[in-house]
Amino acid sequence: FPLLLQYPTTSPLLTFLSSSPLFLPSLSHTLSTRLLVKSASTSDILEVYLKTFSFFSPLPVPPLIKSTFNPFLKTRRDTVKQIIKSIMQTNGGINIKGQLLLEHTEAGVLERSVLDLLVGIFGSIKVLCNEYRRILSSRLIEDERFKTDEEVRRLELLKLRFGEGMLRECEVMIKDVDDSKRINRNFKGRAGTTGLVRSHCFWPKISDSSVKLVGEVRSRVEEFKSHFEELKKPRTLVVSEGGSVELELEVEGVKKFFTCDLAQASIILLFQKQREWSEEALENELDASGKIPKKLKFWVDCGVISSTSKGWRVNDALNSENNVGSLADELEEEDDSGTEVFRNFIVGAVANMGPKRAVEIHNILKLFCKGEVTYDWDIGRLERLLSDMVKEGEKIEESSGVYSKLQK
Repeated sequence: FPLLLQYPTTSPLLTFLSSSPLFLPSLSHTLSTRLLVKSASTSDILEVYLKTFSFFSPLPVPPLIKSTFNPFLKTRRDTVKQIIKSIMQTNGGINIKGQLLLEHTEAGVLERSVLDLLVGIFGSIKVLCNEYRRILSSRLIEDERFKTDEEVRRLELLKLRFGEGMLRECEVMIKDVDDSKRINRNFKGRAGTTGLVRSHCFWPKISDSSVKLVGEVRSRVEEFKSHFEELKKPRTLVVSEGGSVELELEVEGVKKFFTCDLAQASIILLFQKQREWSEEALENELDASGKIPKKLKFWVDCGVISSTSKGWRVNDALNSENNVGSLADELEEEDDSGTEVFRNFIVGAVANMGPKRAVEIHNILKLFCKGEVTYDWDIGRLERLLSDMVKEGEKIEESSGVYSKLQK
């Protein structure tokens, strides 16, 4: 096993040992007990699997070794995601942990064989294509610039590996983004309103909005909807979960910027009418039976709203003092894995890329923090971290919702 980890340096010794009839059973047993365990990362397992493949090349991987790896990798929830990300990170091969595995034979032949090996884990290339579609959907939704050049390049490369017919839906998704960019350019409504129009048959399913939109959120959505329906008769729009709204809230003369989703924005706008609401009254206003506590959690965490015996009320000041206990309990339950890495990355990002809003930092972290430490936080948790970093007063500062390097 240690010799396999150091392959190809140890190739001569492995070749000598492989002549023994005990080599394959011994290797299978060692892999099962030392590598294929819960604590091992999927990227490490895939790296060893592909090194094993390279060692046996140009012969196929023995069935015993395949039957050792494949059932275990199939049970890992992130195996498909790791394979797709490894393919997307390179222009010409399968890249696991920075190692481009096109070494010992003609590149095209080896690449095809490696892909066949990885597809063999699941028995169908459709599983990989569906995962790529989910990743692409996330990337397109998060890119507020509506840029698709890089995604088109990746898609063309993946067509060479998976076949054009398997990725037809992804082509439509990218076309939707390009069409949305043109629609936004021609939209004459209020500044700052943009929309991503998705063909629902081709994108991964996203639920319709869970609450009735109110106030300015609703009026802006209706403006955009009317503009679209005028351009694309007889098509219509259905508002889905997601999207983002940048709000400036002012309580007792104190202003603060927040980035939230459409439903969260609608809820907080109701508190302009009155400072305190019962849960039943909010549910009636928003047609959202049983969904209010979950949506209000964002504002509770941000220190804007707190619970009372009658329901919910706006805090007297924009801080988190009124809910320190409940928030601290919640943060104890959150996985702190990667927090220090994200702190350092945030400091580097605002220092090298300039001042950024929370949503921009959120998108940058999702784009670059992958692999050993993957960024999968929601924006509310990120804003709490940013707030803590500002309070510490060592690395970053905040002004009007924009975070920048602390000027000493």
